[in-house]
Amino acid sequence: MPTTIPLSYRIDFKADDAKLTKNQCTNLEWDVQGAEIIFLDGTLVEPSGNKEVCPKRKQTYRLEVKLPNIANQEVREVTIEVSDIDPIN
Repeated sequence: MPTTIPLSYRIDFKADDAKLTKNQCTNLEWDVQGAEIIFLDGTLVEPSGNKEVCPKRKQTYRLEVKLPNIANQEVREVTIEVSDIDPIN
């Protein structure tokens, strides 16, 4: 009987800041190990990277990861909240 080897993968996806005020930007960062194909919002990306985003309103970014020998994809999402008002310090 063949031995099944468990798949080893890791998916990290985050934003530097998930709460912005209007006209601010933040970086999305991802680091994926053990994947075949990786898409950020439908665009093919490298296993490790970052992207500056400047959403005008609440925005959800989606990282889709195709793993070997698995029919479904793993999905991670990061939502950035955008406020019209500067927070009071």
